[in-house]
Order: sequence, then structure tokens, then C-alpha cells
Amino acid sequence: MKSFQFMWQKEGMLGFFKGNGITILKIAPFSAFEFYFYEVFKSALFPKKEKKDFTYMDRIISGGFTGVTASTLTYPLDLIKTYLTINIENN
Repeated sequence: MKSFQFMWQKEGMLGFFKGNGITILKIAPFSAFEFYFYEVFKSALFPKKEKKDFTYMDRIISGGFTGVTASTLTYPLDLIKTYLTINIENN
């Protein structure tokens, strides 16, 4: 509770939303990377399979590689978000 009081006193209402704008900007490219790379990995890892032939394990493997790739590519935005969120010295 003291954390909320400290934020309110130091930064006001806007302090509760710091870093939110960059989070919203990060979601769009992250989602685009997910859609794109899922298809890329699916076709690269299982080139001869049709959509109806994919097993759950095939989907999990493709999705895992997709998540790692999308996270890696958007990680710089996540660092900026974290910096903006915890930086109280420079508004």
C-alpha cells in the first residue's frame, strides 16, 4: 500500500500508467511477428504436411519457435517499457 501512496505523491495519477503507451506499441509488432513466423516455422519444419495433418506436438513446436522469435525481436521495446516504468527521476 505504501508503494501506491509513494507513486501518488511523487508522480500523481499519470505515474500509474507509465510505460503503458510503449506496451501498446509493442503488442502490434509482436502479434504481426507471431502470425508471420508461425506460418514460416510450420512450413519449414513440416513441409509435406497439410493443415489437417498437424498434430498437437507439431503445433506446440511451431508455436514455441514462434514465441521465442517474436519475443527476441520485440525485446528492445520491452526494455524501453521497463525503463520508462521504473524511472522516477526524469518524468
